[in-house]
Amino acid sequence: MVNENNQMQEVLDELQNDILNPELIQDNKLHFRVESKIYRVRMPNQKELSEANDRKNRKYMELLQKKNLDGSSAYLMEKNLIKLLKESQGIDIALIDSEVKELENKLMDKYLSLAQLKDTDVTAIENLKKEISEIKDKRLILILDKAGYLAISIQNQAQDDYMKFLTSTCVEEYMEVEEKGTWNKVWKKFEDYEKDDTNLAYISLGRLTELMLNV
Repeated sequence: MVNENNQMQEVLDELQNDILNPELIQDNKLHFRVESKIYRVRMPNQKELSEANDRKNRKYMELLQKKNLDGSSAYLMEKNLIKLLKESQGIDIALIDSEVKELENKLMDKYLSLAQLKDTDVTAIENLKKEISEIKDKRLILILDKAGYLAISIQNQAQDDYMKFLTSTCVEEYMEVEEKGTWNKVWKKFEDYEKDDTNLAYISLGRLTELMLNV
């Protein structure tokens, strides 16, 4: 199994690229590399989206109907989970959102300052780039923390199932066969994706999210 810390760092490195290079998207497909291998993720078709929505709706209803032994709901809606987190553990999701927004404003200020520097201001440019990287890291950690806190909510579990199903369907690997290039599906079925504990599963999920946001 991949070391968890290395896995998280890999995901952080992948997610830190805020601006997706338009040249990487061709024919509604996003190409990316993991180690020495080349992959691409494509946009799902209508049939796949329909299947994913059906899965999400079934997951939503399944979680909504699950009960504890005392008859209470086994899973919480997101707004109720946010309230419980604040009351029982002092975790303030609204405060996290505020801190993320503040960091985004600082990031914009740094980018503006960077744009005003001359190419000859090498030291100042390097310092600003370092500060930008540090701000991005802090923001990303907050975003991941929030996602972790809310992951067990009914909405997030259903959406997670939706995106994982599409990822398992839409990722292909480039392979050379008899001196000809061909693209083969990485996971033949959803269960294969669920069993995959490598970085590829996590990175592919992030790439599909990027593609769907940009297309």
